[in-house]
Amino acid sequence: MAIPQNLLRAVFDSAFDGLVTIDDAGTIDAVNPATETIFGYSRSELIGRNVKVLMPEPYHSQHDGYVHRYLETGERRVIGIGREVIGRRCDGTTFPVDLAVTEFEVDGQRRFLGLLRDITERKGNEQRQAALAAREAHQRGKTEIASGVLHDLGNVLSGIGSRVSSGRSLIEDQSVLKNLQRMITFLGTNQEALERALGTKADALVQLVQALVEALGVREERIAEDLNAANSYVTHAQEVLTTYRRYSGVGSGPARERLDVGQLLLDAQQMMSDAMTKRGGMIQVHCQRDLPVLGTERAKVMQILLNLLKNAIESFDEGEAPVMPTIDLTARQEGGAFVIEVADNGCGFGEELAELLFTEGFSTKERGSGVGLAGCRRIAGSLGGEIAVESPGLGLGARARLTIPGRKERA
Repeated sequence: MAIPQNLLRAVFDSAFDGLVTIDDAGTIDAVNPATETIFGYSRSELIGRNVKVLMPEPYHSQHDGYVHRYLETGERRVIGIGREVIGRRCDGTTFPVDLAVTEFEVDGQRRFLGLLRDITERKGNEQRQAALAAREAHQRGKTEIASGVLHDLGNVLSGIGSRVSSGRSLIEDQSVLKNLQRMITFLGTNQEALERALGTKADALVQLVQALVEALGVREERIAEDLNAANSYVTHAQEVLTTYRRYSGVGSGPARERLDVGQLLLDAQQMMSDAMTKRGGMIQVHCQRDLPVLGTERAKVMQILLNLLKNAIESFDEGEAPVMPTIDLTARQEGGAFVIEVADNGCGFGEELAELLFTEGFSTKERGSGVGLAGCRRIAGSLGGEIAVESPGLGLGARARLTIPGRKERA
C-alpha cells in the first residue's frame, strides 16, 4: 500500500533534524522547517539554489565536483556513509554538522536526501571533556612529581638530621676542651720548671691557654644551641613532610576512606603554620566534639582545605594587616552534611567579587594563577559537595564554607 503524500509531508516537516532534497545538479528541491531553524534561511530563500549555499569554503567551491565524481564513477565519499562536515548559516557563521546522504528516485529521476544535525552542543561537550581530562592528567602528573619530590626531600632531611646528630655528639664529647683543661692542670703542677724554662713568659702561656679554654667553652655552647635549634627545625620539617605524604595521593583517582575530620584540620594547621607564623599570626582549630568519621576522598578534601587556607593567609599581604592575623578553622555537622569553614580577619572583598572569585582565570592577586577557587569548586562537586565564600566588606575579613554530604562512618 502506498504511503499517503500528506503523511510523508507531515513526517518530513516534523523531523527534528534538517532535511534537504536536491537533484543531480545540486539544486535544492525541498527543505523542512528544521533546516530553516538550523541555517537561518527561509524555505523560499533556499528552493532553487545550489545546496553549496549551506557550506563555507573550501566545501562551497568543491561541492559540485563531489557530485560529478559520484555520478561519473559511483565512488561513495558521503552518500550512504555519512560524515562530519562544517555548515554555514545565513549570517556567515559556521558550525559542525553531522551529514548523512541517501539516494532515491522519483519518476525515474535521481534525487538525494541530506539529513543534517547541528552538533555544536555535542562538540562543545567533547571539548570540555577533553579539557577536563587534560587538566586531570596534568594534575596526576603534578601529583607524581610532588610525590617524588616529597620522597627525595625526606631523604635529604634524614641526611641533614644525621649530620646534625653527629655534630651534637662531637660537641657533647668536648674532648678538645678536656685536653686543654688537662694542659692547664699540667702547667700549674709544673709551674716552677716552666718558669725556669720560659721565665716571665710562663704566666703568659698559662693565661693564653686559659683564655682558649674559656673561648672554646663559649663557642661550643653556642654551637650546641644552634645544633639543637637545627635539630628542632629538621624534626618539624620531617613531621610536616610526613603529613604531606599522607595526602600526596590527591588527583590519582577516587579512593573513599574513613576520614577523621578533626585530624584533617590539625594536619592542615601543621602544614600551613609556617606560612602563618611568618606573618605574625596563628591558625586556630575548632572542631565539634564527637564528630563522626566521614566516608569520602581524604586527599581531595585536603587539597580544597589547603587552597582555602592559602587564600586566607595571602589576604594578610593585601592592604594593612591586623595587629594579630588570625584564621579560625572550624568543623561541625549540620544535618547529614559535614561543614568545614575557614574564616580570617584579613582584607576581605566587596559583594561584587563573591561570584567572580570562582571564575576560571580570575584572581585578585597580581601574580595569581586564577585557578584555585574554580578548581576547588570542581573538586567539591566531584565529592557531591559545594563551596561558597562571603565577606562583610573590604577590611572585614572573609569566610569560606565547604559542605560535604558524605556518609557517616563508625569511628
